Amino acid sequence: MIFLRQYCAIFVWSVFGIPIECLVQVEIACPGFVDTRRGDGALGFSAPAFEAAVEESNHRYSGILNFSAVFLSEEERTQALDGAVLPGDACVELVAHWYYTQRRFPSDGVSIIMGTGQADWTRLHELAANWNTLYFQTVSYVRSGYRLPAAPVLSTGPVSLLAVGQTFANLLRFYRWRTVYLVSDLDSPGVFNGLARQLDDLSGADSFNFTVFRRVIKARSLERSREPYGVLLDDFHKISRVMVFFGRANFVRRMLIDAWTRNMTNGEYVYLSWGSADARRHDKFGNFSWSYDDHHDEIARRAFGSLLVIQQLEPVRNERSLSALASLLAQFRQRVRKLFNISYTEREQPREEVVASYASIILLAQHRHQYTVTMPRNWPNAF
Repeated sequence: MIFLRQYCAIFVWSVFGIPIECLVQVEIACPGFVDTRRGDGALGFSAPAFEAAVEESNHRYSGILNFSAVFLSEEERTQALDGAVLPGDACVELVAHWYYTQRRFPSDGVSIIMGTGQADWTRLHELAANWNTLYFQTVSYVRSGYRLPAAPVLSTGPVSLLAVGQTFANLLRFYRWRTVYLVSDLDSPGVFNGLARQLDDLSGADSFNFTVFRRVIKARSLERSREPYGVLLDDFHKISRVMVFFGRANFVRRMLIDAWTRNMTNGEYVYLSWGSADARRHDKFGNFSWSYDDHHDEIARRAFGSLLVIQQLEPVRNERSLSALASLLAQFRQRVRKLFNISYTEREQPREEVVASYASIILLAQHRHQYTVTMPRNWPNAF
């Protein structure tokens, strides 16, 4: 085997004039949950993108690199153990089992962990550090708590929770708001809870000087009552004058309507939130506008004068790139039927998150190919 690899390297050197090894095997483990109802980080969304990127990379770099991906389903693991393991722990166990028993090239191949949604990021980072492997998070990620020397977690998601959290923290520091009432809603997409955790963690950093009082709610349960956010607003009034509300836009709007009825949008109180300006592209985040064409519009318009919404710039694409993107996303929706026997509509498919998953492997392959044809050394040292 050693002789064959040396022969291949000599052959490629003599024909192409570049010193590279013959066929590097790259194995990627993709742990996560499949159920798309649980969030944008589901393998049901990302797995077809991973699969397409693997095929594209193998086609581009045929004879030099060979990528393979295995999808580790959290649901299958928890069902096999009859619910005796927590979802986050299931991902860790699945990755460990893959690493020690399922890899096809454990001695001379390259192993990579590529996660998507919610998981125990700190423990996965610890495993990656002990194995000296790369660890990617392509959709959602909050900073790992692993502190020993290790390669960083490479987050390639379209929304950087750390960057958004730091934006909020910098805003609080700029206006010298020292006491913050932080609300996170469990009935909203998981990214909001991740942002709340990120901001809560940053409050303890030396560079920031503010205290967080965090409250976790379930907005759908609250909104069954006549004045859904009355108790929450009373608690807020006793503690602070600055509220950060991480939740869907419609929940934020209803909270502000209740605040207006209590005279808590009179300029004495400040409300901050995060969301998208384009509800058509991010339906799960909701429409951050006071205008819903209902009988609350006039009150909401006045109440929104006390709201500051942090939004990130959306990518600008021309007609040609939009057409190519639509075709790629349609291909992913076809693939998922074969992979998991599930389906969803174009509107339900998270575009930026899926593209980030696809691009992660494409960029990884490009980097590995460039490294291979210039400096053929041990893989982990490439980074």
